[in-house]
Amino acid sequence: MQKILKTTLSAAASTAVALLLFSGCSEKKENPSPTGNKQVSGQKNTFYLIPKTGSSEYWRALIDGAQSAAADLNVKLVVKSPDSESDTAEQIAILNQAVSQNPAAIVIAPSNALKLAPPIEMATNKKVPVIVIDSKAATNKFVSFLASDNAAIGVLAADKLAEAVKADKGKVEGKILCITYLSGGASLDKRIKGFTERINTRYSGLKIVETSNAGGKPGKAAELLREALKKYKDLTGIFANNQVTGGEVVAELEKENRKNLAIVVVDSGKKEIEGIKNGFVDAMIVQKPWMMGYMGVDCAVKASKGEKLDKYIDTGIAAITPDMIKDGSADEFLSPIEFNNQKDK
Repeated sequence: MQKILKTTLSAAASTAVALLLFSGCSEKKENPSPTGNKQVSGQKNTFYLIPKTGSSEYWRALIDGAQSAAADLNVKLVVKSPDSESDTAEQIAILNQAVSQNPAAIVIAPSNALKLAPPIEMATNKKVPVIVIDSKAATNKFVSFLASDNAAIGVLAADKLAEAVKADKGKVEGKILCITYLSGGASLDKRIKGFTERINTRYSGLKIVETSNAGGKPGKAAELLREALKKYKDLTGIFANNQVTGGEVVAELEKENRKNLAIVVVDSGKKEIEGIKNGFVDAMIVQKPWMMGYMGVDCAVKASKGEKLDKYIDTGIAAITPDMIKDGSADEFLSPIEFNNQKDK
């Protein structure tokens, strides 16, 4: 596969450059008012970050980026999250508790677009600025939304899967299985939609035979794959749309020693990285969680000061191939915490 050009706003950018870029996100171009190290006064110096969970490499990288921004901007950051991405009720409880503390602003990655909309609206109505990251909520009552273009993730995954099929078989034909971690999450649904539409409109020789839903349950993606491999003996390729599904797909294929399938996964968990290194994965579509976390806190500080921000800010994506693993150009995407810590030394 050909190496793709990296998108802008890469996690390799230095903090100083990043801050300049963030100030450019403001619609008040004539007076960007960079925050620098100016401290927000009084009780309004406390900010909340509420990710979907803190138990995966993706969210740990995002949290690290957010904490780095808080240190640079000299503000207090409180990080609280559910144990599981599927525990929407717990995330709502955390958000309500955060709002009760009247913080300077809240940065949240909604686990469910519909269910998180009312409490986000409540926070906004109580004059607490809300920065939404990663996945959009079903409301416009927030200051700014920072995320990867999830539909674009699906489109890029489709293109990379078609490339892999052609490389394996000499033509773009065959049966494709999609596995989503959880229906109802805006980001995951958009990935499936982008992937499906791209396959259907551009690659007529490829047929999506099934889109399976793991329901947010650990181990379910592996079970769904086992069932699909029995059902579709001539399966050609698989698209797994997040870290959990991707990791379970790789683990199951390793057990079966199946390298005759074109595989594209999303995010960069340890098992997914192992898969791209040992030949089970053809491409890995990654976001930039460290940068997303950093930008989320930076924008939250700006919002707390009344600065007007763009309603949507794209934090970028990239496709990692085996060649990028070999030449080291994937490091900034796959190990953002280590990469940025090393850069700051």
